[in-house]
Amino acid sequence: MTVYFQEQESAHFRFGDNDAEILKVLAQRYIGANPQAGFCLPYISSIRRAAK
Repeated sequence: MTVYFQEQESAHFRFGDNDAEILKVLAQRYIGANPQAGFCLPYISSIRRAAK
């Protein structure tokens, strides 16, 4: 079996059994790779108002 990365590069090597720090690193990595997008409402031109 091949090694995905070296043990020295693992979260367990760096943080040990500190689950909170490992999750913090994973969350920061996810947020960094997926920046916040602004909220927008799509404009739908096919909606017509009812005649009065």
